[in-house]
Amino acid sequence: MPELPSQPNLDHLRHQARRLLRDAQAGDPGALERMGAWSARLTLSAAQLAIAREYGWRSWDALRHYVETLASIAERRHSPPTAMDHEPSSGVPSGVWRGEGEVVLRGGTLRPGTLIGWGSHGLLAAELESSLLARQLQGALDDVVVTDDLGTGYGRCQIRMISNGRRLSEELNAPIDLEVTIEPAPPARAGWIELLGIDESSCRLTATLW
Repeated sequence: MPELPSQPNLDHLRHQARRLLRDAQAGDPGALERMGAWSARLTLSAAQLAIAREYGWRSWDALRHYVETLASIAERRHSPPTAMDHEPSSGVPSGVWRGEGEVVLRGGTLRPGTLIGWGSHGLLAAELESSLLARQLQGALDDVVVTDDLGTGYGRCQIRMISNGRRLSEELNAPIDLEVTIEPAPPARAGWIELLGIDESSCRLTATLW
Protein backbone atom coordinates (compact mmCIF):
# COMPACT_ATOMS: atom_id res chain seq x y z
CA MET A 1 0.00 0.00 0.00
CA PRO A 2 1.48 3.39 -0.97
CA GLU A 3 1.85 6.05 1.70
CA LEU A 4 0.83 9.67 1.44
CA PRO A 5 3.68 12.18 1.56
CA SER A 6 3.99 14.24 4.74
CA GLN A 7 2.47 17.21 2.88
CA PRO A 8 0.02 15.69 0.38
CA ASN A 9 -1.24 17.81 -2.49
CA LEU A 10 -4.90 17.52 -3.46
CA ASP A 11 -4.30 18.60 -7.06
CA HIS A 12 -1.69 15.86 -7.41
CA LEU A 13 -4.16 13.29 -6.06
CA ARG A 14 -6.82 14.50 -8.49
CA HIS A 15 -4.29 14.15 -11.31
CA GLN A 16 -3.59 10.57 -10.22
CA ALA A 17 -7.30 9.79 -10.37
CA ARG A 18 -7.74 11.34 -13.83
CA ARG A 19 -4.70 9.49 -15.15
CA LEU A 20 -5.97 6.21 -13.70
CA LEU A 21 -9.35 6.76 -15.38
CA ARG A 22 -7.77 7.59 -18.74
CA ASP A 23 -5.59 4.48 -18.60
CA ALA A 24 -8.55 2.28 -17.66
CA GLN A 25 -10.72 3.72 -20.45
CA ALA A 26 -7.84 3.00 -22.87
CA GLY A 27 -7.93 -0.64 -21.79
CA ASP A 28 -4.75 -0.75 -19.70
CA PRO A 29 -4.94 -4.06 -17.74
CA GLY A 30 -3.24 -2.68 -14.63
CA ALA A 31 -5.53 0.33 -14.44
CA LEU A 32 -8.60 -1.83 -15.03
CA GLU A 33 -7.54 -4.14 -12.25
CA ARG A 34 -6.93 -1.26 -9.82
CA MET A 35 -10.33 0.29 -10.49
CA GLY A 36 -12.13 -3.06 -10.63
CA ALA A 37 -10.95 -3.87 -7.12
CA TRP A 38 -13.29 -1.16 -5.79
CA SER A 39 -15.94 -0.46 -8.43
CA ALA A 40 -17.36 -1.90 -11.63
CA ARG A 41 -17.74 1.59 -13.14
CA LEU A 42 -15.26 3.55 -15.23
CA THR A 43 -16.00 7.01 -13.90
CA LEU A 44 -13.97 9.74 -12.25
CA SER A 45 -15.62 9.11 -8.89
CA ALA A 46 -14.69 5.41 -9.16
CA ALA A 47 -11.09 6.35 -9.97
CA GLN A 48 -11.00 8.72 -7.00
CA LEU A 49 -12.33 5.93 -4.78
CA ALA A 50 -9.59 3.60 -6.04
CA ILE A 51 -6.90 6.18 -5.28
CA ALA A 52 -8.32 6.79 -1.80
CA ARG A 53 -8.56 3.09 -1.01
CA GLU A 54 -5.02 2.47 -2.22
CA TYR A 55 -3.80 5.06 0.25
CA GLY A 56 -5.79 3.40 3.03
CA TRP A 57 -8.83 5.71 3.19
CA ARG A 58 -12.40 4.48 3.07
CA SER A 59 -13.57 7.17 0.59
CA TRP A 60 -12.35 10.02 -1.59
CA ASP A 61 -14.22 12.52 0.59
CA ALA A 62 -12.38 11.29 3.69
CA LEU A 63 -9.02 11.58 1.94
CA ARG A 64 -9.86 15.03 0.57
CA HIS A 65 -11.00 16.24 3.99
CA TYR A 66 -7.73 15.08 5.55
CA VAL A 67 -5.54 16.73 2.89
CA GLU A 68 -7.49 19.99 3.07
CA THR A 69 -7.18 19.98 6.85
CA LEU A 70 -3.40 19.59 6.70
CA ALA A 71 -3.21 22.40 4.13
CA SER A 72 -5.29 24.67 6.37
CA ILE A 73 -3.10 23.94 9.37
CA ALA A 74 0.08 24.58 7.38
CA GLU A 75 -1.30 27.87 6.08
CA ARG A 76 -2.17 29.08 9.56
CA ARG A 77 1.21 28.05 10.92
CA HIS A 78 2.95 30.20 8.32
CA SER A 79 0.60 33.18 8.74
CA PRO A 80 1.18 36.01 11.24
CA PRO A 81 -0.89 35.46 14.44
CA THR A 82 -4.03 37.49 14.86
CA ALA A 83 -6.01 38.45 17.93
CA MET A 84 -8.56 35.78 17.06
CA ASP A 85 -5.88 33.10 17.28
CA HIS A 86 -5.69 33.65 21.05
CA GLU A 87 -9.40 33.31 21.69
CA PRO A 88 -10.60 30.04 23.28
CA SER A 89 -13.09 29.58 20.44
CA SER A 90 -10.51 30.27 17.73
CA GLY A 91 -10.50 28.28 14.51
CA VAL A 92 -6.85 27.34 14.95
CA PRO A 93 -6.55 23.53 14.96
CA SER A 94 -4.98 22.12 18.12
CA GLY A 95 -4.38 18.64 16.70
CA VAL A 96 -5.40 15.95 14.23
CA TRP A 97 -6.24 12.32 15.02
CA ARG A 98 -7.01 9.67 12.45
CA GLY A 99 -8.21 6.10 12.51
CA GLU A 100 -10.31 3.49 10.75
CA GLY A 101 -12.69 1.06 12.35
CA GLU A 102 -16.32 0.60 13.29
CA VAL A 103 -18.34 1.54 16.33
CA VAL A 104 -21.59 -0.39 16.72
CA LEU A 105 -24.64 1.65 17.80
CA ARG A 106 -28.23 0.69 18.45
CA GLY A 107 -29.20 2.51 15.26
CA GLY A 108 -26.37 1.38 12.99
CA THR A 109 -22.61 1.47 12.53
CA LEU A 110 -20.38 4.53 12.81
CA ARG A 111 -17.06 4.65 10.92
CA PRO A 112 -14.92 7.49 12.30
CA GLY A 113 -12.33 9.10 10.06
CA THR A 114 -10.40 12.27 10.94
CA LEU A 115 -10.84 14.22 14.19
CA ILE A 116 -9.64 17.82 14.35
CA GLY A 117 -9.37 19.95 17.47
CA TRP A 118 -10.98 23.32 16.77
CA GLY A 119 -10.98 25.82 19.64
CA SER A 120 -13.37 24.58 22.31
CA HIS A 121 -14.47 21.38 20.54
CA GLY A 122 -13.40 18.62 18.18
CA LEU A 123 -14.83 18.03 14.72
CA LEU A 124 -15.03 14.43 13.56
CA ALA A 125 -15.65 13.39 9.96
CA ALA A 126 -17.48 10.07 10.02
CA GLU A 127 -19.73 7.80 8.02
CA LEU A 128 -22.91 6.33 9.47
CA GLU A 129 -24.49 3.22 8.04
CA SER A 130 -28.01 2.95 9.35
CA SER A 131 -31.58 2.20 8.39
CA LEU A 132 -32.52 5.57 9.88
CA LEU A 133 -33.29 8.44 7.55
CA ALA A 134 -31.36 11.68 7.88
CA ARG A 135 -34.29 13.40 9.57
CA GLN A 136 -34.40 10.64 12.20
CA LEU A 137 -30.81 10.97 13.39
CA GLN A 138 -31.39 13.02 16.52
CA GLY A 139 -29.76 11.09 19.36
CA ALA A 140 -28.29 8.47 17.02
CA LEU A 141 -24.86 8.88 18.64
CA ASP A 142 -26.01 8.71 22.26
CA ASP A 143 -24.37 5.28 22.62
CA VAL A 144 -20.90 6.65 21.83
CA VAL A 145 -18.48 7.17 24.71
CA VAL A 146 -15.27 9.13 24.03
CA THR A 147 -12.05 8.67 26.00
CA ASP A 148 -8.34 9.29 25.52
CA ASP A 149 -4.95 8.37 26.96
CA LEU A 150 -5.03 11.40 29.30
CA GLY A 151 -8.32 10.56 31.00
CA THR A 152 -10.12 13.61 29.62
CA GLY A 153 -13.85 13.75 30.35
CA TYR A 154 -15.94 14.21 27.20
CA GLY A 155 -19.61 14.95 26.71
CA ARG A 156 -21.95 13.37 24.21
CA CYS A 157 -21.18 13.35 20.51
CA GLN A 158 -23.53 15.61 18.58
CA ILE A 159 -24.26 15.59 14.86
CA ARG A 160 -23.30 19.01 13.55
CA MET A 161 -23.86 18.55 9.84
CA ILE A 162 -24.86 16.03 7.23
CA SER A 163 -22.21 16.86 4.67
CA ASN A 164 -23.86 15.25 1.68
CA GLY A 165 -27.40 15.17 0.37
CA ARG A 166 -27.89 11.43 0.53
CA ARG A 167 -30.57 9.81 2.62
CA LEU A 168 -32.80 12.89 2.70
CA SER A 169 -35.36 10.81 0.83
CA GLU A 170 -36.51 7.27 1.40
CA GLU A 171 -33.24 5.70 0.28
CA LEU A 172 -32.53 3.20 3.04
CA ASN A 173 -29.19 1.69 4.03
CA ALA A 174 -27.05 4.17 2.08
CA PRO A 175 -24.15 5.55 4.16
CA ILE A 176 -24.47 9.08 5.51
CA ASP A 177 -21.46 11.39 5.74
CA LEU A 178 -21.51 13.30 9.02
CA GLU A 179 -19.63 16.03 10.83
CA VAL A 180 -19.77 15.32 14.56
CA THR A 181 -18.83 17.66 17.42
CA ILE A 182 -17.00 16.37 20.48
CA GLU A 183 -16.65 18.58 23.57
CA PRO A 184 -14.28 19.62 24.86
CA ALA A 185 -11.60 19.72 22.17
CA PRO A 186 -9.09 16.90 22.67
CA PRO A 187 -5.86 18.14 24.28
CA ALA A 188 -3.08 18.65 21.75
CA ARG A 189 -0.86 16.25 23.72
CA ALA A 190 -3.36 13.38 23.54
CA GLY A 191 -1.74 10.41 21.79
CA TRP A 192 -5.02 8.73 20.96
CA ILE A 193 -8.77 9.25 21.15
CA GLU A 194 -11.06 6.23 21.41
CA LEU A 195 -14.75 5.97 20.57
CA LEU A 196 -16.61 3.17 22.34
CA GLY A 197 -19.94 1.72 21.24
CA ILE A 198 -22.10 -1.18 22.27
CA ASP A 199 -21.07 -4.86 22.11
CA GLU A 200 -17.53 -3.84 23.17
CA SER A 201 -16.94 -2.21 19.79
CA SER A 202 -14.40 0.60 19.58
CA CYS A 203 -12.31 2.68 17.20
CA ARG A 204 -9.04 4.33 18.19
CA LEU A 205 -7.87 7.50 16.45
CA THR A 206 -4.14 8.18 16.78
CA ALA A 207 -2.39 11.54 16.67
CA THR A 208 -1.08 12.56 13.26
CA LEU A 209 1.99 14.75 12.87
CA TRP A 210 1.29 18.00 11.07
